[in-house]
Amino acid sequence: MRVVSTYIKIGDYEFDFVNEFSVETAWGNLTDKATITLPRNLKFPEGDWNKSIPRGTQVLIKSGYDNQLNEVFSGYVVRLKPAVPMVIECEDEMWKLKQIEINDTCSNEDLKTFLERVLNIQVDAFEIRVGRFVCNKINGAQLLDKIKSEFGLYSFFRNGKLIVGKEYDQVAAEHNVIIDDNIASEDLEYSLKEDFKMKVTAISTFPDGSKIEKEFGDDDGDSKTLNFFDVKEADLEALAKKELERMKYDGYKGGLTLFGEPFVRFGDVMKITDPKESDKKGKYFIDAVTYTGGVNGIRQDCKLGRRAS
Repeated sequence: MRVVSTYIKIGDYEFDFVNEFSVETAWGNLTDKATITLPRNLKFPEGDWNKSIPRGTQVLIKSGYDNQLNEVFSGYVVRLKPAVPMVIECEDEMWKLKQIEINDTCSNEDLKTFLERVLNIQVDAFEIRVGRFVCNKINGAQLLDKIKSEFGLYSFFRNGKLIVGKEYDQVAAEHNVIIDDNIASEDLEYSLKEDFKMKVTAISTFPDGSKIEKEFGDDDGDSKTLNFFDVKEADLEALAKKELERMKYDGYKGGLTLFGEPFVRFGDVMKITDPKESDKKGKYFIDAVTYTGGVNGIRQDCKLGRRAS
């Protein structure tokens, strides 16, 4: 029987046991968040939790089996919940960007260059040039949220680097998952692309800030907005229909829950095999993972994204 192992580091304090931790990660969330529930009888030298663990204290969470640990979360304390047991709420590197104020104007500048200049961090961004873009007393996270609204480019941290507009890694790790074998539970549904209805709104934003908008697909289908940059009206329909076809596929939708292995991250690829229905095997990107660990073991709740192949 494998033994659950946990390592928590909060500032100068280290623990190999917690009541529970929970970590929510996703490329669509902007900020990864974690909560740590510490044992009731835990004491700190200062006697005051807020003095012992002030806001901004660095946090590291690792988990696995038999002391073979994977890094689940790295970030900062944002608040303490004064309860028994004590609950510590944390956010990833996006928290630091929330602490800076930006007053700047981008004028026909490469997005990566602009962001690295105003945020002073390393950025891997989708290659576009931005026309006039004004930042007036907003923090770094608000800036990235504004970029999502204006250009449809999602931002998140991956391996300590800010990623903008590149949801799926071209060299993503791949994991094999077998239905009814190495999963705790699943709510997967296999559907055919002809049964999947979707209405797409395609928006093209130009360097001067003007936009054009077109609608395609099924009027009674699920709604989705696709954002493009500097795409002429004549090309917008073709690009939108191509993206629509990419989202309509024969395959699984939904999610599943793994134990602690294989250890997965959002952006990885999951290869799913069903021994009972071999024709339904396929590879899918992982859009989100919620990790939980502690006295009740390890779980990874995974939400599937589009088909990878």
